[in-house]
Amino acid sequence: MRGREYKLSYIGKVKERPEKLTEVVFLWQRHQDLMTVDKLAQGIHKFAVDQEKLEKCWMNCYNARRRLSQRRGGKENAYSPCGGFFMALLIGTRDCG
Repeated sequence: MRGREYKLSYIGKVKERPEKLTEVVFLWQRHQDLMTVDKLAQGIHKFAVDQEKLEKCWMNCYNARRRLSQRRGGKENAYSPCGGFFMALLIGTRDCG
């Protein structure tokens, strides 16, 4: 036996669709709110800083894995940085600071 089916219904007044915004109007309105502009800039800056940290961490892990493989005679796959990189993310390393 199936459960009871519910249907959504709206009793209130339906609003008309707002006019479409052009890019120029959107940008003008966005720049009127200084907090929005400031927060967007901060977010972009923090994202760029985090990306640099991640790239540094990846290179440290990649280079460490290559050195380890070279010490062991190159028998392991030195050019597969993902294993070392994701392990570093899981256990945390000082190099990724």
